[in-house]
Amino acid sequence: MNMGWIEALIGAISLIAVALIQKDRSEGKKRRQADKEEHSFLVDKVETLGTTLGISIDRVESNLTDHINRVENTVLSVDEKLNTHIRDHALGTLLDASIGKTKKRNRV
Repeated sequence: MNMGWIEALIGAISLIAVALIQKDRSEGKKRRQADKEEHSFLVDKVETLGTTLGISIDRVESNLTDHINRVENTVLSVDEKLNTHIRDHALGTLLDASIGKTKKRNRV
């Protein structure tokens, strides 16, 4: 008779263990599903942010390119005027701004 109780006790413990394992697996599936949904949500957000950031970067690069072009054109213009002015000093001729004619300067 003692053997019957031991077998019944082992059987009951086994059933409880199997029930706990099944419960844990079921909760694990639910967690994995929730994690999948959360992951999909985050991937969508990151893609949206990436697209928005990409557009912003393109705008900044475009504005920066325009600004650099304007600065380069200004530098070229100033450089040209400066070279002309230095050449005029070297040759002793300067443009008279009031009448728009070149005049010879007397060197002292």
